[in-house]
Amino acid sequence: MKSVFVIVFFACFGIILSAKLPTPAPSPTPEPDDLVCGVCFMIGNIMEAFKKEDIPKETATSQKTFVCEVVFATEETRQLCLDSYLEEVDSFYDEVDTDTVMDKCIQLKKCPASGSY
Repeated sequence: MKSVFVIVFFACFGIILSAKLPTPAPSPTPEPDDLVCGVCFMIGNIMEAFKKEDIPKETATSQKTFVCEVVFATEETRQLCLDSYLEEVDSFYDEVDTDTVMDKCIQLKKCPASGSY
């Protein structure tokens, strides 16, 4: 009986604690059918990962074909990647700010400024 009480006590304590913890707002993501925005978003996330790993801009630039061929499954998205990759590398590497990837894609006019993001 004592062990049941202890289990119930900690279960209730856990529920109360989790209810009081703030939950982060969901990150904005592109609409599934917006290919241009989706490609920008993916490239932006890759550039952010490159920057966090201290990969130089020149190396990121030289990875254009590899990134576009490996990451994007359809010919249409691969071509969008190849067409916009260098512009996005420049944008993501040159700016030192706190904008999110989605904010940068909006600034590049790859994603709509309003909507469900």
